[in-house]
Amino acid sequence: MNISGLIKDFGELALDKKIRTDSEIKGIAYDSRKVKDGFAFTAAKGAVTDGHDYIDGAVSNGASAIFCDSREAYEIYSEKYKDVNFILTENSRKALALISAEFFGRPADKMTLIGITGTKGKTSTSFMVSHILEKAGIPCAIIGTTGIYYAGKYEYIDNSTPESYELHRLFAEMLKNGVKHCVMEVSSQALMLHRVYGMHFDTAVFTNISPDHIGEGEHKSFGEYISYKGQLFTMCSRASVNADSDKIDFIKDIIEKNSVPCVTF
Repeated sequence: MNISGLIKDFGELALDKKIRTDSEIKGIAYDSRKVKDGFAFTAAKGAVTDGHDYIDGAVSNGASAIFCDSREAYEIYSEKYKDVNFILTENSRKALALISAEFFGRPADKMTLIGITGTKGKTSTSFMVSHILEKAGIPCAIIGTTGIYYAGKYEYIDNSTPESYELHRLFAEMLKNGVKHCVMEVSSQALMLHRVYGMHFDTAVFTNISPDHIGEGEHKSFGEYISYKGQLFTMCSRASVNADSDKIDFIKDIIEKNSVPCVTF
């Protein structure tokens, strides 16, 4: 795909760019070790490592485009590697989500996505929802803690919600196999790290919440944890929430502010 096609919907996300618009992108990688000739590499800061430290490795492996969100790295490396396309973005993880969607033909737009968030019950709920749809004659995929299931296939994953590139790759494969519905666990970390950025969910489900994933490399506080959970309800057409949760008022406020139709259980 032409690089100009990958970034056509960036808008204000692209702060600056030094590109040759006729450049073709053969693939996308967010791990410099997986970069091949003609690939785009996204450099992002993580809890442990900084992807900007691996730009040299990505270029050495054949990267023809680099997306970064450090202006210092952008200025240094774009001068060092003048034959490589460099795009400075407001957020590299958001950029990864957008270019992955474009690269795979925006498959999420053709899917009915059901997102489930909460501290407990996400996996059980996703399997129940998928089972109901399958019994109704509607092929349904599952993405979650125990892996990815669709059309009789199984794939292991490290995170209950994979990186945005993996999600769009999976959606494209699901569509090829005649699966247009997917129920997926959406973790607070996935929302914080923009793994589902740019996606729209037909239905968002809230199971419950209690202190979890709080500490170094995760969420700074319980308040931050629940605030990221709540983001899912700004990205959906309808919601279903557990009315017995002691934090239901926070979720309901978000739902009301966004005029999202909601049922409780």
